[in-house]
Amino acid sequence: AGGNAVVIGGGLLGLEAAEGLRKQGQNKNGMQVSLIQRDDRLMNRQLDITAARLLEAELRSRGLDIFIDAGLDHLTGDDQGRVTGAMLSDGQWLPAECVVVAIGITPNRELGQAAGLEVNRAIVVDETLTSSDSAIHALGECCEFQGNTFGLVEPIWKQVEVLAAHLAGEPTTGYVETPCATKLKVSGVSLYAFGPTEAEPDHDVLTYRDPLQGDYRRLLLHDGRIVGAVLYGDTAMGPWYFEHSLAGTDLGPCRQALLLGAADADALLHEHANPDSPESPVKEAA
Repeated sequence: AGGNAVVIGGGLLGLEAAEGLRKQGQNKNGMQVSLIQRDDRLMNRQLDITAARLLEAELRSRGLDIFIDAGLDHLTGDDQGRVTGAMLSDGQWLPAECVVVAIGITPNRELGQAAGLEVNRAIVVDETLTSSDSAIHALGECCEFQGNTFGLVEPIWKQVEVLAAHLAGEPTTGYVETPCATKLKVSGVSLYAFGPTEAEPDHDVLTYRDPLQGDYRRLLLHDGRIVGAVLYGDTAMGPWYFEHSLAGTDLGPCRQALLLGAADADALLHEHANPDSPESPVKEAA
């Protein structure tokens, strides 16, 4: 009953683990959960600083102890070999009977290396998921394609489809990396993000924030095309943004409506494509 838990890592998996332990602890006389993130924000690979701070504030309000810009020095244990806590780099000690490490994927490449396959961080494969030995294939967390390794389900399912077609002798264009959208699966927190977290000098940045509703949206556009988005709170537009990002749609004609909703944006796009249409123009954003 009760007790303390420490989660190391403030990425997607770490947050899911921390919130799961916190909810579990509600039924066990209050397990206290601490989360350690070495970066300056939670989900630093997916969120800009504003969305990350909103997420942090929400999770803190639920009772999580969050340590940002914090490094783990070592774990402590008793003479029975059981963990007792986590010592941070600044000397602070966090008590813990349970420690969850969620700091990314480390591919197990040893078997491939022992077999004489080409390895780098993982087993190197080509676009058909074939290793340096044409009779051996690899996919998922243990493979490396064009210098990248994988830990999310979506790209791995695409690899499965390509490899299945290749092994069946069916024509395939091969595996091609495509952007993935991130959805946070923490109950009560809606978040959708894809693309760069930081704006470049040539990006057109559109932002919207409603503190009362807890909504935040930030879009990054380049030459009228969406290259990145972060949505917190109301994420209904997320799939629409992602679809048009993948399609490379020029959204310049509906720029003023991009933060309003899909209906307004689609109407402007239709109007631009059909200038002689009798439909009335939609309102513009203030």
